[in-house]
Amino acid sequence: MRLADLQAWLTAIGTVIGAIGTVGAFAVALYLLSIQMRDRRADAQERLLGQARLVAAWIADISEQPYQKDGDPVFYDITVHAYNASTEPVYNVVIKTEVGVRGSFVRRPFVLGPGDRREFSIVAPGYPRGQPAVAISFVDSAGRQWMRRPTGTLHQPLPDELVMQNTEEPGAYPSIAEHPTLKSGHTLDLDRGRRVTG
Repeated sequence: MRLADLQAWLTAIGTVIGAIGTVGAFAVALYLLSIQMRDRRADAQERLLGQARLVAAWIADISEQPYQKDGDPVFYDITVHAYNASTEPVYNVVIKTEVGVRGSFVRRPFVLGPGDRREFSIVAPGYPRGQPAVAISFVDSAGRQWMRRPTGTLHQPLPDELVMQNTEEPGAYPSIAEHPTLKSGHTLDLDRGRRVTG
């Protein structure tokens, strides 16, 4: 083998190794770019959910009411709490408590201030069959509409979901007018709830 041939082989091997290194560096750069893009998407999602994830509603208690008249059904008081743990208010707040065949009850405090916890009383005409389900919808301080489902999942609702969120239903009763507790309507105090401290 001549010296010129050896130099040609060494140059070719160096070129191949350099090409492999370039392709490897490009692959590593693409991998790092994909990680960075995934992290940015996660950060953007966290910023989007920032305030919304701090707003929730839940069943705090179910108790039998002390009054019962001559064979009338026993009524149950379902206590619902709503809490805004963020540092800014949320608006257009609607809390819907579904009590199966006993009906669906809506409360509209409209605003939950920073750190605001409210307690709402739902009077159900009989013991709830199954666990009552609470959903809360609201608009965050950036103007984005949110809904937290009874399962705790948070999402941006469709318009028809918001219509259903705002609708009381009589359950097994023929109409709201024939429902023992829904027929009495709403008062401002009933909708606003009671502020809870501590």
